[in-house]
Amino acid sequence: MPSEPKFDTVYVNARRETVFVLIVWIVFCVWVVGYCLSAGYNIDPENLNTVLGMPAWIFWGVGLPWVMANVVAIYFGLKFMADDPLEDPPVEQRTGKKEDSTEEESKNG
Repeated sequence: MPSEPKFDTVYVNARRETVFVLIVWIVFCVWVVGYCLSAGYNIDPENLNTVLGMPAWIFWGVGLPWVMANVVAIYFGLKFMADDPLEDPPVEQRTGKKEDSTEEESKNG
């Protein structure tokens, strides 16, 4: 039975962070589009509710998600993202075989 491949930590962390960002983006996209679609159409202009001087559906459907997305992005950048070293991996990890000292000497000599 073959063993599972061992991935580089940079790849693993980047994949985890990508999944997190995509999920957050989908959540906020559904919130903005869904709320604005349901609350922003067929409004009687005579009875338009406002919050901080803007229509309530704009505040709750665009303004609040924008602020929340910024809070999530700041938290994500400060606490969730990993700081990985970006140096070259050893030859064994790149090629799957040990580096031969005679090959190295012939290349340099």
